[in-house]
Amino acid sequence: MDGILTADPRIVPAARLVPEVGYAEAAELAFFGAKVLHPATIRPAVARGIPVAVRNTFRPQVTGTVVTADAPGHGVRAVAMRKGVAALFVGSPRMLLAHGYAARVFSVFEKHRVPVDVIATSEVSISITVDEKAPLDALAESLSEFAEVSILRNLAVVSVVGKGLRTTPGVAARGLRGAPGRQRRPDLAGGLRNEHHVVVDAADAPEAVRRLHRDFFEGGTP
Repeated sequence: MDGILTADPRIVPAARLVPEVGYAEAAELAFFGAKVLHPATIRPAVARGIPVAVRNTFRPQVTGTVVTADAPGHGVRAVAMRKGVAALFVGSPRMLLAHGYAARVFSVFEKHRVPVDVIATSEVSISITVDEKAPLDALAESLSEFAEVSILRNLAVVSVVGKGLRTTPGVAARGLRGAPGRQRRPDLAGGLRNEHHVVVDAADAPEAVRRLHRDFFEGGTP
């Protein structure tokens, strides 16, 4: 691969090269499915502020992607997906305005040594995605001691990654619109400064990536 692309070219043939991304964006893309760069690869460079060049050794004439501390520009850089995801929905009326409830929920994940991916909260529930290989039944058993728990398997996280997405108009709405409506999980959509995620059925993830890529990079509508 010539560098970091706007999507997996096996899913989106029209994927194009991203000339420059920031450390945070590269880490998000690596974690949520971009195989060209392992999340731990750039850690030493990040610590020392060293730019990283991602290039294809078989095509040295291609400029590749440069990963820097603060790449210029704002907006969406790429779309990625990660399959093999499950979601736990933890809810209880007692959660309403209950101090320490969230800490109690996440202490269960710490106890079972399970990292969490996407988190969405409301007044009476917490929705959490984890790797599908995690001890889901053990998590549910521990959580059920103080909450109602349900599990949904065979999911995927589709991520729109960029810079300043929280203040970029329309990203969240277009992210939800790009996900296949029958299988998207709006209760598990959300994001931070550099990414926006939507959780869909695993079988629908490639189409979601294609729709979002058309919307953000090809001037089309999903």
